[in-house]
Amino acid sequence: MEQRTAEVGDLFSCSQAAHVESRRHSDGDSDRQYKLIVFGDEYADTGNYPLADLTRTTRAWYYPYGSNDYDHGTAASGRFSNGLVLSDFVARILGREDSPPPERQREQNGVDPSGMNFAVGGAGVVKGTKEAPKLGTQISKFKTMVNHGIIDKDLKHSVALIAFSGKRDYAHVKDMTNAEIEATAQDVTDKIADAVEQLMELGVKKLLVSTLPPLGCTPWLSRSDDGYDDSCSRAKKFEYKLEPCCESFDQSGYCGQRENGKPQYNVCSKPDKHFYWDDINPTDAGWKAVMEELQESIDNFLDISSW
Repeated sequence: MEQRTAEVGDLFSCSQAAHVESRRHSDGDSDRQYKLIVFGDEYADTGNYPLADLTRTTRAWYYPYGSNDYDHGTAASGRFSNGLVLSDFVARILGREDSPPPERQREQNGVDPSGMNFAVGGAGVVKGTKEAPKLGTQISKFKTMVNHGIIDKDLKHSVALIAFSGKRDYAHVKDMTNAEIEATAQDVTDKIADAVEQLMELGVKKLLVSTLPPLGCTPWLSRSDDGYDDSCSRAKKFEYKLEPCCESFDQSGYCGQRENGKPQYNVCSKPDKHFYWDDINPTDAGWKAVMEELQESIDNFLDISSW
């Protein structure tokens, strides 16, 4: 059996800090296309979830999402944040302005040489829906496009990003036993490992895989009757408020919710001072803080100048 090699980087365990700035290739590299292939959920989705009437799952297409996204006209673009998301920041390291186009736009706009984004808000590693397919389905779609020549089979100058928030797979974590949580974690790990192996077999040499964020520090799980948990030192090091910037009046509601045309939510006055935008997704400032921590490590891992 032919030996295959690839490098896998852990996006959330690196600790070296550096200033975030957009990497631009030299003129000598101007004709080289560095593809970024993205898989995941709302952490990386840039418009794959179908546009429909406002609901919890379609909220990224509606105000106040995108309200601070000056790169996209301060309008909702299907990103689950007030600005950019993780895939955009990784794309900037590769010298792009933002994430490659969503796969949903392929039939209309064709295949962009910068790569393709398969991530869909609401997807899981193990679980998914028709509108938000799980990781394995996203990988299968990518493999089909490669095998049919829709996407160039030469993937040696490609980077794959796999980024999940964990909300779909751990939706009922509060009601799970320790054994059930461990079993779910193992299932998630195994399926990510399988996805990585499939991408390696296709020829992808560099992969960035996000670990599960500290779920207990997210507004989704950290809010109690007394407010928000103050024990999340890992998140507190960013010196941002952990309360979501955008929050429904109703604890069971969602950011952007409306009834009879009236907003059923509050938006903070200073999103740049909050780590979380809604119950699970970081603000633009939150993602910037994460990437400031990881920029140097990712640069060193990708070693783009040697490609």
